[in-house]
Amino acid sequence: MNLCGMDGTCHGRSRRAPVAKMQISAAAHRQLQFCMPAHVAILIALLLWTTDAAFAAPLRYRLEVVAPDALKGTVSRSLDLVRWENYEEMTPELLDRLVLEAREQARQIAATEGYFEPKIDIDVDRNLEPALVRITIDPGVPTRISRVDLTLQGSVAEDPTRLEQRLAPLREQWSLRIGEVFRQVEWTDAKATMLKSFAAKDYAAATIASSKATIDPDAHSAVLEVTLESGPAFRFGETHVTGLELYRPEIVLNLNTITPGEPFAQQELDQLQRRLSATGYFASVQTGIDIDPARAAATPITIAVIEAPPRRLELGGGYSTDTTYNLTFRYSDVNANGNGLQWVTNVRIAGNTQTGSLLFNLPPRAEGYLDTLSGTIDRSDIQNLVIHAAAAGVRRRTIDERDVHSYEASFHYADQSPQGADGSAAHALYLEYRRTLRRVDAPLSPTRGYVASVGVGGGVPGASTAGFGRVIAQFAYFQPLSVANALELRAEGGAVMVDHPFNVPADLMFRTGGDTTVRGYAFQSLGVKDGQAIVGGRYYGVASAEFIHWVNATWGVAAFVDAGNAANSLSSLDPAVGYGLGARIRTPIGPLRFDVAYGQRTGGVRVHMSVGVTF
Repeated sequence: MNLCGMDGTCHGRSRRAPVAKMQISAAAHRQLQFCMPAHVAILIALLLWTTDAAFAAPLRYRLEVVAPDALKGTVSRSLDLVRWENYEEMTPELLDRLVLEAREQARQIAATEGYFEPKIDIDVDRNLEPALVRITIDPGVPTRISRVDLTLQGSVAEDPTRLEQRLAPLREQWSLRIGEVFRQVEWTDAKATMLKSFAAKDYAAATIASSKATIDPDAHSAVLEVTLESGPAFRFGETHVTGLELYRPEIVLNLNTITPGEPFAQQELDQLQRRLSATGYFASVQTGIDIDPARAAATPITIAVIEAPPRRLELGGGYSTDTTYNLTFRYSDVNANGNGLQWVTNVRIAGNTQTGSLLFNLPPRAEGYLDTLSGTIDRSDIQNLVIHAAAAGVRRRTIDERDVHSYEASFHYADQSPQGADGSAAHALYLEYRRTLRRVDAPLSPTRGYVASVGVGGGVPGASTAGFGRVIAQFAYFQPLSVANALELRAEGGAVMVDHPFNVPADLMFRTGGDTTVRGYAFQSLGVKDGQAIVGGRYYGVASAEFIHWVNATWGVAAFVDAGNAANSLSSLDPAVGYGLGARIRTPIGPLRFDVAYGQRTGGVRVHMSVGVTF
């Protein structure tokens, strides 16, 4: 038995049987009345009334499916018997026809789940009210995949080395493994995923040339064969923008890092779309290319935008296990000068922290930079340490989020008052260079790859309370272990090179602990003890390992262990350990985490919630 064709689907049948009724015209009825004796007319009228009453009481039935869970749900939803169950004019003849067709429909459904020789019994008990239709399915031995043949043809096959380079990841990512039960839905999804993955790089016009699933009922085996036609290799051409009214095309074009002649990659278009959407200029952004093979040498990029209202006022509230309840006020004007200058004012009250900020984001530059001017004032009372701080500065960064170079010059002032100890104040003219590499499969919800960041900076002598150097490094690694299991590793550390820690503004020193650092401990509770307060140290280090098992495409469970601390010397950097279990939910803005952690040092249990990637 072969299931062949481009889609390899099984099709069921659905028939609607007409219900016949006998009607007597009004004229004929009057003729009967006039030509028959009275008692005969009364008898006929009684019979007609009885017949009408029979039509007014249609046959009722209910369906019961007895089958393994793998089949029961699908059968119960898919049979025509289900769709006709509440039909008001059901007749015994129509029910018989539905029962007859249900046997073949159930057989086809079983085949889509990998059972090609099921035993199906259907029993109708009309003595019950409503009548009972019971379908019993013994699926038999499932059909398992015995061989998978994936091949490529077309221009990609002209170079044997390139052919193998493109075919190897397709084989690795193929979801239907040898020994697994053959299921129609998974077969269809696997082919679509293979085509999408292959067409995402170079070969945008690729198609499925042929696909076949050959079933051997005697051996209960399936041989799967898929061949993709690559078509020509595509390269990017010129960029065309539509939908602009308020802004010059340069605002869009300066954010595009794709150069004409570059090999096609869907990832580049997706990255461009996310970058444009994040600017605040647009309510909608769509990117694409022309997949006409005749234009493969220089396929034009199309960017269609819908502009967002420039001015926006936002009021919000929320809850964080680090800072408890919070309230946010935000006003923005993304076209303050009529030329794309963005002005953003933000006020946030979160537990014992109050922050106000003002940002000016300049339009993107043709040289590939984004410039920001910012000012911030902040008051916090965390771990018995009250800090009043202010900062103002300018920052320039490159546009491509996968390889960011940033340059910052800022002035910082902070006054800290630890409970039970002397207060201090410090200021600094701070200069920093930072580079961040993102080599992940998905920026917001990575499952494979790494993120690395290194920042080097310092306080300028003469313009700071004391000259100092500062370095910070962060690293995160994501590795899938199987389809359902994944491993995440994280490490970060930093150092401030200065004679006395109180000569550096508090916001440039280090404390740790909380939702995204060392779980099992309160927010910024790990650091240097000063009186009854925890103050920032000159050194810090954090490491974390997390194992995640995904129950389905959305929900997962995690086990983790964290360790970290901050101190004024490397010799006193004694890591505090926390470990626990948590739940994971995939969301459009990144993974949502709900964790319960035990702090080994404190002996306490804490609940932590966070969302998105750590850095």
